[in-house]
Amino acid sequence: MTSNPLFSVLIANYNNGCYLREAVDSIKGQSYTNWEIILIDDASTDNSKELYTLYANDSRIKIYYNEENKGCGFTKRRCVEMATGELCGFLDPDDTLTADALQVMVDVHLNRPAVLVCSRHSVCDEKLIKQWESEIRDKTKLNYLTERFHTVEVFATFKRKEYLSTVGLNPDYKRAVDQYLYYLLEEQGEMIFIDDLLYNYRLNINSLSIGHYKALFWHVKAIEEACIRRGLSAEEVVGAMFERVIKKHEEKYQKAINSDYYKFGYKVLAPWSKLKKRIKKWLNH
Repeated sequence: MTSNPLFSVLIANYNNGCYLREAVDSIKGQSYTNWEIILIDDASTDNSKELYTLYANDSRIKIYYNEENKGCGFTKRRCVEMATGELCGFLDPDDTLTADALQVMVDVHLNRPAVLVCSRHSVCDEKLIKQWESEIRDKTKLNYLTERFHTVEVFATFKRKEYLSTVGLNPDYKRAVDQYLYYLLEEQGEMIFIDDLLYNYRLNINSLSIGHYKALFWHVKAIEEACIRRGLSAEEVVGAMFERVIKKHEEKYQKAINSDYYKFGYKVLAPWSKLKKRIKKWLNH
């Protein structure tokens, strides 16, 4: 990889015109300046096309269009296909990057042989006001497909050369496209997690990821395809994943009921509950 690699920021946009300018501005304000934006519009029906005219004279911002709405898998796959950078990373059109995000990622990729590098992120409200930060993850090198409960976090960046060695993103996927990508990249080499907060994730009610149950279907499907590629039993891998989920929730439940807050609340509310039962019994007589 060259010492000053071109970084392709990939944006798949569908009807996010109300947020898109903030996303693009966060890239234009990067401390690392050797970048391009690959933006593919998936037949938006909002004001997105009006915004694209603002960037017509900036050769670093390359905008392409799907003739009809193709969905997330098709559009993100096309983003990578149109990219020319040595490094790539997806930015959702309703989110933003911190000013040093690209520089931090370039430095890590230059100094480590990782295929994929991901960071922590800030969870924000509709106005991009930070609400909380994602957890600091265990950096132990575990198999992401078979051993890790948590998801790879954003900002997730990867070497395009390694991606091109895979079968590529499945264009038929409607959700969980990023998870599909992470499983592909894991099959090519090391994945690294860093503690830096580089991405601002907006809680957007229209986000594809909000439909958790639908997203879960596509995530399980992505796991199944990864298992087929690796010669593993999808039944066992998915079963183990749900066992870890159940165990984690059980641990949270036990921690909650053993907390001082729970015990205090029980002492306060239990007498009131008994009193309500007595009043109800009295009124029924």
